[in-house]
Amino acid sequence: MSLDLEQLIVEYLRPRLTDEEKRELSTKHDLEKAIDEESRDEMKEELFWLIWGRMSAHRIIEALMREVEDEVAEDPSSSDDEED
Repeated sequence: MSLDLEQLIVEYLRPRLTDEEKRELSTKHDLEKAIDEESRDEMKEELFWLIWGRMSAHRIIEALMREVEDEVAEDPSSSDDEED
């Protein structure tokens, strides 16, 4: 599943901004001003968990395992070192 980062930010901001605050938004700078430092830290955590919930652990593990298998295929002597 691909991630739409703009949609993640919308999901984060939607419940946190009043209707009036939403109406006042017109630029990226306005969005930035709407997020204070404390909210920014909270947003980082929230965005991490939104991303975490949407990702495929299986595909990530497969990609990492392919990388290890490719390295072993390129340098068979490294697998002998791991067995020692």
